[in-house]
Amino acid sequence: MHRCLLIVEVQRSIFRKVRDAKGKNLGTLVKLARTCRAFSPSALDVLWEHLDSFIRLIQCLPRDSAKASFVAVTFQQNLQRPMSAEDWKVLFQYSVRVRSVASGRPYLTLDDQGFAAYSKDVIFALCHPPTGGSLIPHLKELSWDITEQAHASLLYQLLTPSVVCLTLHTTIRSPLNAPEVSVLSYIATACPQLKVLDIKSSPYCDYFLNGFRILSTAKLFGVTLDEQALLHVSRLQLTELSMSLPDDFSVDSIRPHLGAPAFGSITSLTVGAGTVTPLTSLLGELEIAPESVTLRVHGYVDVDNTKALFTALVSACSSEVLVKLCLDAPYMGEQDTAGWARGISLDLIEPLFSLPNISSFTLDVPNKITLDDTDMTTIGKYWPYLQTLSTNENIPGMVMPHRK
Repeated sequence: MHRCLLIVEVQRSIFRKVRDAKGKNLGTLVKLARTCRAFSPSALDVLWEHLDSFIRLIQCLPRDSAKASFVAVTFQQNLQRPMSAEDWKVLFQYSVRVRSVASGRPYLTLDDQGFAAYSKDVIFALCHPPTGGSLIPHLKELSWDITEQAHASLLYQLLTPSVVCLTLHTTIRSPLNAPEVSVLSYIATACPQLKVLDIKSSPYCDYFLNGFRILSTAKLFGVTLDEQALLHVSRLQLTELSMSLPDDFSVDSIRPHLGAPAFGSITSLTVGAGTVTPLTSLLGELEIAPESVTLRVHGYVDVDNTKALFTALVSACSSEVLVKLCLDAPYMGEQDTAGWARGISLDLIEPLFSLPNISSFTLDVPNKITLDDTDMTTIGKYWPYLQTLSTNENIPGMVMPHRK
């Protein structure tokens, strides 16, 4: 064997090619780890580098440490004896190699991943390793949910200074309990190098955001930001921001702080609210230069307010930089009858013609789109770089998208 193949970095590079981005050919890595002493450490490093589920680590526990028993119409694994030093040694042999858990792939809840098969005493034991340190000391990317206290406790154990990307999920609609909220408050302290925070679903409180300092990406659609939380987020050097505003949002108390350089580093902005009014209020105070803006309205959209929203958007954004724009308001309810009758005309989107470099425009609203051929020609005149014009693509039964 050539001596260059004994270099660990070379081995890992080759083995990552074997594994590929989709995690295929894991069987080949297993064979390499089992049959060649020279390749075994590097093959194990790559094999355990990215886990599709935390369950893979739990499955490293010795078979005699847990026993299945029938609990509440299902079988659960319960600890039969305390975990020994040798048990922890085996566990850490693999966990020190892990760099990401359930990251970069379609997410399954922890119960769907198999957590329901393990009793709370198993999870409790994993939350208290004898080293006093983290269970996965070199973890960088983590996708997790905290729908119950046991999950939140294990998340607390997994938060380390090395984490740079964290995605949180929840499937519940009621407010989180105090233990879960306490874990959220700990994130900024435990993960000082965190760059990407992605919160999916709701509800989450917003005050835990105040501890973050170096985030570059914040996807906060699971968090409704009040005025003070918004003010703190505006001071971060974010390049990508997604957030939601409460229906009673007001800029009165923070207006002096919303001008430049607030949100000055943003290149991609997504803002959601129950109505158009909070969005118009916020945009009316900003001075930003994003390349992409998405506005989402979860409730009814009044056609009369749409033009004011677009006018505020043009006022807020640099006309030379913005190239991608989307208004996503697919609410379909009893109030839509009048809106459908009036429709969206060229006059309503006319303020946007001040943005000459638009290449993509998406309009998903519960209204009839009344654009004829002449209007389409006018749009092409003001937006010469337009590549995609989509109207009500995501609303069944309405106008099909136009492509230019």
